[in-house]
Amino acid sequence: MKKICLIALFLLSICTCYSQIKIDVKENITYIVPNIENMILLCNSSENTFRAIMEKYGYQEEGMSAQYISYHPNVLHYMIKAATIFNYHCTGDSVNMGISIDHESPRGSIAELYNKLRPHFVRKDGIKELFAFTYKGTSYVLSIARDDSFCITQIIRCQDYDNRLSEIIL
Repeated sequence: MKKICLIALFLLSICTCYSQIKIDVKENITYIVPNIENMILLCNSSENTFRAIMEKYGYQEEGMSAQYISYHPNVLHYMIKAATIFNYHCTGDSVNMGISIDHESPRGSIAELYNKLRPHFVRKDGIKELFAFTYKGTSYVLSIARDDSFCITQIIRCQDYDNRLSEIIL
């Protein structure tokens, strides 16, 4: 009985994540929108939930190491120019998202990311910009490294809540 309850709770958590993930459809192809909401959701997912979400939306596992699991877009994502790479860190507290500027979809999603993060800017470290904020009682640090052709964002969930940080508005 206990095992059945645990399985039901696990399935319910996966279904909840599916319903919360923000997706878009372009030319009948579904893809995960590269935004803060999805980064927070994926960062708070278990490894199994992360894998299930990636596979549901057609992303393919491209590699796994002791540190991370990497999912790449499939050929159809590249064809519609909606190619985002997702890496889940096995510590369960960090997700990377890599976006080719030529394959940014929807257009303006990187600019929207910056607009939401602007009030939470901490500092610039070389080509990396650091932001810190809270969301629903949890503190996060997000970094963006960008050049003319590629943008890499990483979100890290912090163990301790920091009341000096302001709440991000999504």
